[in-house]
Amino acid sequence: KKEEDISGAYLRFKAAISASPNYYLAYYNAGNCLFGQKAFSQAMTTFSQGIPYTPDKVKYEYACMEQAALSAVRIGEYGKAIEWAEMILQKDESANFALRIIGEALIFQKRLDEARSYLEKSTNIKSAFTNNWLLGLIYYLEGDETKADVFYQTAKQKNDLAKPYAQHTDLTYFYGEPVTVDWDIKRPAAKVKDQAYWDEFFDGALKQYGP
Repeated sequence: KKEEDISGAYLRFKAAISASPNYYLAYYNAGNCLFGQKAFSQAMTTFSQGIPYTPDKVKYEYACMEQAALSAVRIGEYGKAIEWAEMILQKDESANFALRIIGEALIFQKRLDEARSYLEKSTNIKSAFTNNWLLGLIYYLEGDETKADVFYQTAKQKNDLAKPYAQHTDLTYFYGEPVTVDWDIKRPAAKVKDQAYWDEFFDGALKQYGP
């Protein structure tokens, strides 16, 4: 979608938060608008603001925690990433992506043995692109290119976007470089859009970004 539409959606979700500060899904969807544009720091802030309103009675609902943690890794806030991912594991010990986030953060902290343990748990629960790629990265960093290639090939089968470790030693190539957007201070260019437009747009936005 055009950035104008995404920023418009973001402002609508922010308006929903202002009207109802405990509206969990509004934080999640506003955060996803930011994350989708690689505004990871702003996304982390927005997701983290929604964490206190996470539904307590729903075991598998921790989207704001998960996305806040992933955003934190993208901007080097590894301690925060681990803290939020550990909160997820307190709700659901089989949350494979939380395990994978901790593994990635630990790699950046050069705690490779600990990272391997988390990533092995993650892949045992669900074998996916990024957890296999990160597990292979550990072996590559340790000099075991043969074993690294085993996990790289699995990652490549899961997603053709997987890149060789000789070219990349983190996932920035996949998520992109962080940017900052000015949506809160610079409103989208004025363009008359009727209620039918926004009804259709938000239906599409909710399908893409959540709930």
